[in-house]
Amino acid sequence: LDGWMMGREGCLSSFHDAVSNSKADIAVVEGCMGLHDGRDGMSDEGSTAQVAKWLGAPVLLVVDAWNLSRSAAAMVHGYRTFDPSVDLAGVIFNKVAGASHAAWLQQAMSSAESTAGVQVLGCLPPDSNVAVKERLLGLLP
Repeated sequence: LDGWMMGREGCLSSFHDAVSNSKADIAVVEGCMGLHDGRDGMSDEGSTAQVAKWLGAPVLLVVDAWNLSRSAAAMVHGYRTFDPSVDLAGVIFNKVAGASHAAWLQQAMSSAESTAGVQVLGCLPPDSNVAVKERLLGLLP
């Protein structure tokens, strides 16, 4: 789904057609670039946030936490408060170094009122076996 190329009605129609023709229990929409990155720096036009709001879809934020602990919660705070109309439903921390690192991330999330309500759905370790080759603005085939 591309809000910039398809517009609101095109995105909604395409999404609803795909869902109605599917036997899936859920639909996953993967964003491109950052959640709020789109046509320009002044609006959400063309962004994943815009598409999520059009669909009324909750957002699952994936944060690369390989060199973060409490700062990861500050980042989540920023995503949660930057545009309150985006439904930030949860976060997955990626590239987590181990159990103590995961505990620090959990502690950080519960240490601030603005992030305590955001569910941490996972802390994933680095794993080169599941790495996907990518390039700027997308995955490689």
